[in-house]
Amino acid sequence: MLWNRWWSLVCELQSACARTQTFLWMSLCLAGMTIRTDLRGVTSIGRALGLEPVCYDRLLDFFHSSALDLNKLTGAWCALVFRLDPGILRVNGRPVLVGDGIKVAKAGRKMPGVKKLHQPSESNNKAEYIFGHSCQAVAVLTQALSSVFALPLACRIHEGAVFSNRDQRTLLDKMILLLDSRGLKQPFYFVADAYYASGKVVRGLLARGNHLVTRVKSSSVAFFPAIPPPPNRPRPKGRPAKYGKKIKVAALLKQTGQLQKAPSPVYGEKGVILRFRAADLLWRPVGILVRFVVVLHPQRGAILLMCTDLTLSPLDIIRIYGLRFQDRSVFQAGPPCHRRLCLSLLDGGHDAPTARERQPVPAPQIGCLPHRRPPKDRSLPSPHPTRAHRPGNASNPLRDATQAGLAFLRLLNPHRSPGTGPLRTGRCRRPPQYPPGISRDCRQNLNPREIHPRPA
Repeated sequence: MLWNRWWSLVCELQSACARTQTFLWMSLCLAGMTIRTDLRGVTSIGRALGLEPVCYDRLLDFFHSSALDLNKLTGAWCALVFRLDPGILRVNGRPVLVGDGIKVAKAGRKMPGVKKLHQPSESNNKAEYIFGHSCQAVAVLTQALSSVFALPLACRIHEGAVFSNRDQRTLLDKMILLLDSRGLKQPFYFVADAYYASGKVVRGLLARGNHLVTRVKSSSVAFFPAIPPPPNRPRPKGRPAKYGKKIKVAALLKQTGQLQKAPSPVYGEKGVILRFRAADLLWRPVGILVRFVVVLHPQRGAILLMCTDLTLSPLDIIRIYGLRFQDRSVFQAGPPCHRRLCLSLLDGGHDAPTARERQPVPAPQIGCLPHRRPPKDRSLPSPHPTRAHRPGNASNPLRDATQAGLAFLRLLNPHRSPGTGPLRTGRCRRPPQYPPGISRDCRQNLNPREIHPRPA
């Protein structure tokens, strides 16, 4: 039943393929991505489905095929999500979208789109400069039972791939284009970090009737609206004043008498009392009134939030922005112990290692390096004090995660021997493959055409 439902959803994406054969190869790749237990690229799909080695080149041809339209595929996927997902989180009737960027390090020297990137993270466990892909992604928040998670909609490489020297678009422009290309017919709230607190992003969202919920820097400033002159005084020359007194947004926290108290609306927090204050001020980058919410958390400190929707309550703004921290890995594939590609929805300061990771290793645990044992003793248990020896085969944490996918593969090939299992990992012994025209007696010769001297 589960795979029947899976197939009915995949058939909704057939409009992105120009030919039926392309759609079948896409379905094959999606099935492999669904049940694979590692993230080793195209080879992981072949191992999960037990494909022959000749299928590797065919899969590469599919990913480079012009018969698959990526824009149509993402558009069909977004339409499918908003039409069939009943748990999409909505605030004031608007869905909540989250977006962020990630820089993924790559070891390939000639990979397309790989460039030198700077990581402005405050965490000391990240290199300052890396070579990799710079991606931006968008997801929609959805809820199931009592959990809220992000469902990915689209991800693109926005740095390194240059198609024209005249293209002067920045990452902010490309994020707006990524949102507009989804073809969403209903207005939404877009939640992002302080990097996207820009007038260019706000203007691009307001032009489509959407709103931004974000964090601003502690040095941000705003203006009170200008006080109009008395009606009995003659109007001065020039344009009427628009901006009034300048104020630092963080200064709103110093007026402790005007702070309100309320239970924390952040997901997962219970028994926490927040102090906050909201103020509608003019923001110079866009020249309009926006709502600033300064929050004082008893454990996490102060944070400054901004929203372009003046009708949204301060507690709703805090709750929406707090959902960014619910699922740190939005675009993740594979089981939790094998996740390698993820979209971090936390700011750089939250990626620092925990206090337990920072603790130094005690001297007695370090000792000296163990010496290599003689061959006759290598079958004995390990003498290393930190490793516990368990006889028998090592446990595989991914064994339970693939049981649902095995049933699908058994349906694909019901005549397969039950002893070998539906998956072929490439480690089983099989007869060697010989090219046609070459005898099996040439197995010992590295070069079958090599001429050897006759024995005397």
